[in-house]
Amino acid sequence: MSSMLNLKSEILVLLVVFNFFFATSTLLAKDLALDGIRVNHIGKKTRVSFLFNTKVHYSLNYLENPFRVLIDFKGFPVSNFDKVKIFNVGFVKNIRSYFLEKEDKKGVYFVDVCVIELDRKCVVDIFESENTLHADLFDVEEEKRAERENLMKQMQIERADKLYEEGLQFLKEGKFESAKEKFLSAMSVDEVKEKAKDKLKHTKKMIKEKLKAIKKDAARLEKEMSEMLKKEKKLAKKLEKDLFKKREYILSKQIDAKDLEQKGMLSYKSGDYKSALDSWDQLLQLQPRNIKIARYIADARRKLKVHNKINSEDDKIKEQIDDINSRKIIKTPEIIDTKEQVFIRFPINQPFQVRSGALKDPVRIMIYLSESIITDIDNFIDVKKGNVKGIRFYTTKIDKEYLVSNKWNKVDAIIVDLEDFYGYKLAQSDDIFEITINKVKIVEP
Repeated sequence: MSSMLNLKSEILVLLVVFNFFFATSTLLAKDLALDGIRVNHIGKKTRVSFLFNTKVHYSLNYLENPFRVLIDFKGFPVSNFDKVKIFNVGFVKNIRSYFLEKEDKKGVYFVDVCVIELDRKCVVDIFESENTLHADLFDVEEEKRAERENLMKQMQIERADKLYEEGLQFLKEGKFESAKEKFLSAMSVDEVKEKAKDKLKHTKKMIKEKLKAIKKDAARLEKEMSEMLKKEKKLAKKLEKDLFKKREYILSKQIDAKDLEQKGMLSYKSGDYKSALDSWDQLLQLQPRNIKIARYIADARRKLKVHNKINSEDDKIKEQIDDINSRKIIKTPEIIDTKEQVFIRFPINQPFQVRSGALKDPVRIMIYLSESIITDIDNFIDVKKGNVKGIRFYTTKIDKEYLVSNKWNKVDAIIVDLEDFYGYKLAQSDDIFEITINKVKIVEP
């Protein structure tokens, strides 16, 4: 009885073990995840496709030297799978698989990591579709080139958009030709072409309407010009009639032509060209075909024009000289170097007010002119006498350029640059502005 029970127990255990292995083998057969690996070169990229029959989990790593893509599958079952598959397709040299320990004797393995070995540095893009995991590989330089092309395309679109907006602004301002040019330029980019084309059509319509309005205005102006010409002809007839009456009046005065000629000649020789012209104009009305007098008139008019021009220039020069003399002027200084002092003497035409001060770094004397004083001195005088290095003038331009001199400038300040400083003093007379600079320390008695 006991042996019978043991036999039944053993049979029951065998059935359980058999069912377990049967279920396990069925599960493994069902979960044999990887059906295959495909590598294709598509355009400028290489695609590696892992075909599964179930959902798998993975993580991705990219290594260099050599270039490799590591896909960690966390262990999934496969059967009859090569550890190394040689492809040499596109950027892929081969794919190596690394397994966990063997599960059983039926050739079932658990894949831990797949390593895609590459022949160069690539950009990797991983994505899934149904039960397939795809790894797209792009050449790095090609990817950069594509990015540059995209950037250039975006810049072209932005430029076209800007041209389009400028065209809209010109259209709003009624500058139709400028708007037309902008819309035509914007149409070179497909993304902006349609809206630019619509606005171009509208702009051409506006140009046509504007031309129509211009033609209408031209017809109106032509009519007005015709009426104006009629009025001018009428006025010319009136003037001709008046001139005829004037000629009759002159004839009625019985002016002797010879007296007019002699009177004009005497005025011409004395330089009174205006009186000469007055006499000869009267004579020419009496003798319109007098070629001799016509030549004298032409010569007298030319000389009168030159005479008036000379008088005008003389008046202008006089006016400028008077203007200069009315201002306070400072001229190029005389510099005298003695044993203890340096004297800088500026010729002036009248005294003026100043204020001054000294600086120690850099060593210089600052003299500010509080009145409007002009000069034709250069902005810098290189002195190098005693402890004086140079004299600088801070000036501003005045609103006139005089014919009698070069440009005159208004002096705002005089700066004397020094090697060292032992004191100074200022003095003025009616015609001299003097700066006395000590070369040594002077003790007052």
